[in-house]
Parts: sequence; C-alpha cells; structure tokens
Amino acid sequence: DGFPRRPQPEEVGMPEIRCADTGAFTCRAHFSAETMEDLLRQVAEHLRVRHDVKQPTQTFLNYCAKVAVPK
Repeated sequence: DGFPRRPQPEEVGMPEIRCADTGAFTCRAHFSAETMEDLLRQVAEHLRVRHDVKQPTQTFLNYCAKVAVPK
C-alpha cells in the first residue's frame, strides 16, 4: 500500500519495571505498557492500592521513568 509499517510494541521495546527495582524489594509486582505515561499510571495506582501511598511524588515517578527498561 506504499505506507510505512507501524512498528509493533515488541519491536520498539515497551517500557517495563518491577516494584523491587524502585526499592520495595519484597514486592513482586511487575508492570509493562506501550508508553511511559501508561507505565507510570500503573505504578502510581499500584502504590495507592498495595503500598498505601496516597499521592506518589513527581520525583519518585521521575525515578521510576529512569529505572524502567525496554522489554
């Protein structure tokens, strides 16, 4: 059709992170998403639900973005 093919998420490396990567060494939660924004949204929700962190700081979310690696 002449249009370039859109890369699939697995080809560009979806970001992923484990809760333990951020210092919660006993937590086995693992997250991946198509975008960093979606990944950080998942992490923030997990922090609220499982770790009783009402509002994650922007500093912590920035740290998570730096620690996250392509899948």
